Amino acid sequence: MMEKLQQMIKKFSDAIYRKGLQFTLLISFSLVAVVMILIVTFVYSKRLSVAHEEMLEANNSSVIEQVAFGLDQSIQNMMQATNVSYYDILKDADLDVDKDRVSEELSFLLRSHDPQISSIAVFDSHGEPLVVVPADRPFRKGISVKKEKWYLSAMAQIENIHISAPYVDNLFKSNGYDYPRVITFSRNVEINRGGLIYQGVLMINMNFDAAERILTQSDNSMGSFFLTQSSGNVIYHPQQILLDQKLLALPNQIKNKSQDGVYRDDSQKDSQIVTIKTMGYTGWKLVRVEPISETIPKLTDNRVVIWGLALIACLSLLIINLVISSRITTPLKNLEKAVTQIEENLDDLTIPEEGTFEIQHLSHALMTMTDTMKRLMRDIVVQQEKIRENELSVLQAQINPHFLYNTLDSTVWMIESGRYDGAIQMITALAKLFRLSLSKGKKIITIGEELEHVRNYLMIQENRYKNKFVWTILVEEELKDHPCLKLIVQPIVENAIYHGMDYIYEDGEINIRAYRISEGINIDVEDNGPGMTEEQVKALIKGEVKFKKGSGVGFRNVAERIKLHYGPKFGLTVISEPDEGTIVRILIPFEEAEAQNGK
Repeated sequence: MMEKLQQMIKKFSDAIYRKGLQFTLLISFSLVAVVMILIVTFVYSKRLSVAHEEMLEANNSSVIEQVAFGLDQSIQNMMQATNVSYYDILKDADLDVDKDRVSEELSFLLRSHDPQISSIAVFDSHGEPLVVVPADRPFRKGISVKKEKWYLSAMAQIENIHISAPYVDNLFKSNGYDYPRVITFSRNVEINRGGLIYQGVLMINMNFDAAERILTQSDNSMGSFFLTQSSGNVIYHPQQILLDQKLLALPNQIKNKSQDGVYRDDSQKDSQIVTIKTMGYTGWKLVRVEPISETIPKLTDNRVVIWGLALIACLSLLIINLVISSRITTPLKNLEKAVTQIEENLDDLTIPEEGTFEIQHLSHALMTMTDTMKRLMRDIVVQQEKIRENELSVLQAQINPHFLYNTLDSTVWMIESGRYDGAIQMITALAKLFRLSLSKGKKIITIGEELEHVRNYLMIQENRYKNKFVWTILVEEELKDHPCLKLIVQPIVENAIYHGMDYIYEDGEINIRAYRISEGINIDVEDNGPGMTEEQVKALIKGEVKFKKGSGVGFRNVAERIKLHYGPKFGLTVISEPDEGTIVRILIPFEEAEAQNGK
């Protein structure tokens, strides 16, 4: 598995490297930067979610503290009112004498706490009302106070103020159809009647509407409050009907009687933040529930902003990397082009010195090296020209003595044979031949002049080999004035005579023809002599000849001079078979008129 992964990574990196330096830099830097930006953005986004939940928790804790404080204040006010009712009004009063005053003072207390207090009453130990305010709200028939929980709690524990859960007030007749919900504050009191002390119960009913307003005013579209007893029983819920019909479920934290704190409840269809606060005087639990989905739009907006900024950062980074990589690689590309141009042609080469200091230094060094190469190449060309001229001169010097020796040898032979007229004609032709061969010191003459030179040579050889062979010279008219290297045909004709005509017993023929082909110009020297085997042809070309007469110096001389002057693709080709004769083909380039004139 690891090996396959390494191969994939290698293929990927190789594919990038093949794209070039700029692409490699752009992809490498951008990929690293984008990955880092995405990682940071992802971490920050996750941290934002955590911070958002922490902010929700802190906000819920703050809100529930404020609501709990408001409820505690209301309850504390009711407890103070209970204490005032007992200690300041009832304790020192004789109800048989001061009942009207007590009733008036309790009415004043009720009005001073309106609308928090709905009613105040004092009951004896038998549950009979002694004082009731407001007086216009009579008791309902059939109600036994002694059965009420608040009454029983007060009679059982005489030192405490007892606070009931919210319930619908069923003691007093209502003026209308409204039966308010109340919270009853009750305590055991001593009642003075005619100097005798009796046990009784003081009751103050607090309108639950006051507490409900505190809860509903703190509600918002993102959360709501409800109250439970310490046992978990709900004593107030804004959607009590749905709760009773089991269309709404309580958070698991309430069912499990969790301690005060902030919790995340995922038991519902919509996850929610549950905050629990136990109230000090009552032991009730104040619960705030806030659906997380209500806060998601704001969180989503923040995430969109963060990822949008990350996208902008990535695009900006790509543009910056593109500009920087271009500024780095463009000078290198110019250097690469310059190196390619150096391989092709050094003429008119200019290497701009741009980019960083290192690249500028490299450009300057490359330009200096190029100038040095140009100078060295010019020197080499001059030296090679001199070497080639010297070699041509040496080869030329080899031809003249060789030919002169053979011609003078033939002249001596004719004089010894008494053929004086022939000897005179040979000397005259030799003079013309050398006059043409000198050519005012030029190495390049026309094909017409070269073949005229051959014509004179053949006339000399005719005198020596009387009636031994016949010859012809044919040349295309357009080629007569075409330039060619001097003395490249005569040595080949000389070989045809010495190695062809000397060994035949019938009439010999030597045919010379110059004609144009696509590759250049062919000058064929053809004889009907004995010919050569394939091995002899290869030996002649390699300079390893084994002829009875001569050593092949003329052939090698011509071949080397042509290659030196025209290049390796030009030179001599031998076509020969035993008893079929031989063709030596000279190939030289065809040059247009402009090139000829400029030569």
